[in-house]
Amino acid sequence: MIIDPVELTKKLINSKSETPNGKEAIIIIINELKKFDFNCEIIERNGISNLFAKWNTKSCDPTFCFNGHVDVVPAGDRSLWLNDPYKATEKNDFIYGRGACDMKSAVAAFVSASTETIKNSKIKGSIVITLTSDEEGLATDGTLAILDWMKDRKQKVDHCLVGEPTCMKYVGDTIKVGRRGSLNVKITANGVQGHVAYPEKAINPINAMCNLIFELTKSKIDAGNDIFDETKLNITNFDTNNKAKNIIPSSCELSLNIRYNNIQTKENLLKLIDSKIKIINKKTNVNFSVVANLSGEPFVNTSENFTKLVENSIKNITGKKPSLSTSGGTSDARFIKNHFPVLEFGLVGDSMHEVNEKVKRNHIYELTDIYKKILVDYFKEYSR
Repeated sequence: MIIDPVELTKKLINSKSETPNGKEAIIIIINELKKFDFNCEIIERNGISNLFAKWNTKSCDPTFCFNGHVDVVPAGDRSLWLNDPYKATEKNDFIYGRGACDMKSAVAAFVSASTETIKNSKIKGSIVITLTSDEEGLATDGTLAILDWMKDRKQKVDHCLVGEPTCMKYVGDTIKVGRRGSLNVKITANGVQGHVAYPEKAINPINAMCNLIFELTKSKIDAGNDIFDETKLNITNFDTNNKAKNIIPSSCELSLNIRYNNIQTKENLLKLIDSKIKIINKKTNVNFSVVANLSGEPFVNTSENFTKLVENSIKNITGKKPSLSTSGGTSDARFIKNHFPVLEFGLVGDSMHEVNEKVKRNHIYELTDIYKKILVDYFKEYSR
């Protein structure tokens, strides 16, 4: 291989890029891509470094884009790691280190696949690689900044593949063709503070909130459909901030997350919550306030032809047909889908964000081979 994806993975792991500090890792990629005549632009916004890199034949043929991120979540308690999380360590055919699975190995794989395809295959079209340092963080100045930059400069992309870990058991078993929506909600219950010995003089917001939790979680919201699993509501925090044992607090807060399918909308879900609140308010006289934050709406890839192409490319390498899924958390595909068709496909994600995060050496090579096949098949299909 022209660029060994395993060695590049190790270089990237050795670059400590806890979100949002990924500029050093991006420069490592730039140094590799420039050897193959990629035009590389670092896009800075609010202190976040991002990359737009393009190789093309100066034609009007299609543009294929790989998207990924070089930032990683913090390593946490270092004493729990077998080795330094920011020094790639090989043991028993695994490479250990923060970002090994999510997703420095996939970045290395699609950089290697792109450069080898350029060198060894006669393709008509352009290859774009976009990288961000803000996927694991607020995600406000990462891929969104790249997309804004592209729009301003009229840079087009026809189809995109995000290299997030998508597979369950082996490389090639799952393609993410979309994602569920994610709605975060904070609910505050306001009662009347009082002494626990005289509860009749107080209005206890905790009791009211417990009743609300029961109302919110007692039944399914929907049953899902052929594309999406059922909508699920999960309580993530319940806080009174009450340090005293003999006081009924005046208020308490509840946080919840709803992962929802395309049967639902943000508005419908907030109406559902409001209807439950009205029931409890009528029973308890506790007043509630709601603040909602939408992380992403549910979506499905709009190009069936692109999906079938990626399916067939994977099957050609692995011998097995991948499953199509919309499960899991959010990714930057939720931003990209507003601009051009997007799929997600990467490695097995069983150790992402964990202590002693790891990736199999041979999985990186296998993923690189699949990415190469996708590129060759893509330009055969879409080049004019």
